[in-house]
Amino acid sequence: MFDNQDSGNTKKKSGVKQSVSAASGTERRQRQLRFIRSKAHDEVLKHIRQDEEEISERAQPSSLHVDPNNLSIWSFDEKTAPVNVPIAVLPHCVSAIMENAARDNVFQGVLLIRKLLAVQTKAPVQEVIDTGVVPALIQLLQHVNDPKLQFEAAWALTNIAGGSSQHTRTLIDAGVVMPLVQLLSSPDDSCQDQAAWALGNIAGDSAYTRDAVLYAGGLQALLETINREVPTPTPLFVVRECTWAISNLSRTKPAPALETVEMALPTLTSLLYSEDNDIMLDACWAISYISDGPPERAEAVIATGIIPRIVELLSHQTNIKMPALRTVGNCTAGTESQTQTVINAGALVPMCNLLSETGRAIRKETCWAVSNIVAGTIEQANAVVQSNIFYPIVNSCLQCPELDVRKEATWCVSNLCNFREPNHFMYLLNLGVIPPLCKSLHLGDAKILQIVLEALDVFLQFGKAMAESGQGENEVLKAVVDNDGLNALEYLQNHANEHIYQLALEILENNFPQDDDMGHVVTQGAEPAGFIDFEGGGNGGDNGGANFQFY
Repeated sequence: MFDNQDSGNTKKKSGVKQSVSAASGTERRQRQLRFIRSKAHDEVLKHIRQDEEEISERAQPSSLHVDPNNLSIWSFDEKTAPVNVPIAVLPHCVSAIMENAARDNVFQGVLLIRKLLAVQTKAPVQEVIDTGVVPALIQLLQHVNDPKLQFEAAWALTNIAGGSSQHTRTLIDAGVVMPLVQLLSSPDDSCQDQAAWALGNIAGDSAYTRDAVLYAGGLQALLETINREVPTPTPLFVVRECTWAISNLSRTKPAPALETVEMALPTLTSLLYSEDNDIMLDACWAISYISDGPPERAEAVIATGIIPRIVELLSHQTNIKMPALRTVGNCTAGTESQTQTVINAGALVPMCNLLSETGRAIRKETCWAVSNIVAGTIEQANAVVQSNIFYPIVNSCLQCPELDVRKEATWCVSNLCNFREPNHFMYLLNLGVIPPLCKSLHLGDAKILQIVLEALDVFLQFGKAMAESGQGENEVLKAVVDNDGLNALEYLQNHANEHIYQLALEILENNFPQDDDMGHVVTQGAEPAGFIDFEGGGNGGDNGGANFQFY
């Protein structure tokens, strides 16, 4: 009855998902992966550590006049807010550190440099670097018998690493990474925390600095710190900072090699059950980064057995939904077996709920994941249809003002049409898919136009086949005309894109022949026979026309 219905044309090569064509679908998924993953997640890549006095009091600059000629490092103490430490004291601090002075002088110099670097805005990072004090600060990290001094030095270095990429490179070149990795083994919890913070800042700067931490054994040291049980379990605040650092070690393009970061998966899996939301969030982001890329990366995550927990987090009340959704999306972009794991974990129900979210990014990535699932096997496509997730896709996402969401929703429809299954067509038509597709013909985005035109083409083929089989008028053609689709198709014959022009022309020639005398469109066929009500926004059942039992 309908072209290309035989099983040979819907069969898919294992691991390759189709859209309108298999080749374009594969290319699109990889391009879409690169685009989506280039967007940084909402958490900052680097951050400075502020002084407690700065945070609690938000102190204003002191009105006390400081005479530079009589300035001393002892004019200030630990309670002095950073905003009240003048840059003029910097040379005195450097002298105290680098001239082999007494321990108290060294400590005071480091303390004040740390305070200078802890201000909210315009920290004098470059000025500190220009003094040449950085190597001395790094050397102080190795004073294992003086954890308080180690901590202050690590804090200062953390905030330098929180500056520009050039500032971070300066630290790398000065050899900061290995001493920070070693500091993670300190018996002092605050030193562990500060070392993790500094390493996280360094890793978050670029792939180069990230790899410097990885090559120095930073990931293994962070994991050991998290899992340490003796003499006492690692405190929550240290675990929190280590988890954030691991998430930074797992991200940035080009991605770190899977064999380098997969050692983190068992620990990250356990952290997804943490009662601390920050830990759970960063662990989930790390997993999403590790799963991003070729199928073997998603397979490594799936092998941990964590997908059911990831699916649970799709219903979480915090911003953890996004990294959970990205992990699900990465798995659906893999092999059909990986996609099935996501379906078996029950992901379709919470994904349907995510489409009612107000956030654009959530809806976009949900549609992207759905488009991957329906590009799998026909059984997987049927599971999506049965979940009724196409109801919000057609009646909300396909008509929303955000073009990127609309494009992904259009791919969902297009990929389902690829099976050429009558039940799929009738289901989508009952949901009212034709009006929003016709409206999309007026958009300026060439890629959306291509997807819409290809989808309309197969819908019209289906409508023609139904009409020719004696099941009534071609209601698809009628719906296209009633929703201004014909005018839009005629207008697209003037489109600058040759492919768009050709698609529109072929649809017109194949479906809208003109009367030789009058030039009017001929839409022959019998009177409507209650086939389908295209105008409604039904739920796939009784939509004012015929009832269809699809599955």
